[in-house]
Amino acid sequence: MKRNLYTLLILLGSMPLFAQKDHANCPMKDKKAEASYTDRVSLEIKSLRPDDIDQYRKGTGMGLAIPAELNGYPGPRHVLDLAVEVALTDEQKTKMKSVYSQMHTKAVRLGEEIIALETTLDAAFAGGTMNDATLAKLTSEIAVRQAGCDTHTSKRISRRRQ
Repeated sequence: MKRNLYTLLILLGSMPLFAQKDHANCPMKDKKAEASYTDRVSLEIKSLRPDDIDQYRKGTGMGLAIPAELNGYPGPRHVLDLAVEVALTDEQKTKMKSVYSQMHTKAVRLGEEIIALETTLDAAFAGGTMNDATLAKLTSEIAVRQAGCDTHTSKRISRRRQ
């Protein structure tokens, strides 16, 4: 899913180079970047693979918490999965369930919003209605929500401090 953010940033950076005010007369109109993205041509949302959509809908993240996980900051779900091994008390389990529930609810909400925005972005390109203002607005809104998905990481830090 990080690829989506990088793709958007590259797209934003290259738009002035390839932008055509007159889409109908653009020499690239019928040339699609299918060689690089053949696996995405038939996708409903070109920037999201089915597993990306599934992860957003399940609230399982974008992999932003991997550095935290691998450096000793386990997430609430992982702590709960290891409750017996780390000898969590009932009070600790209750608190961790609450933290996980809040984090998961936020992640699912943000994921659904990202899917909706990516759908709108794809439709604007597909319909030939994309313009600079719409592109800036949609990609900014997507980026804000992706940044909000750091909830998985921030919960690890707050739990580690307690």
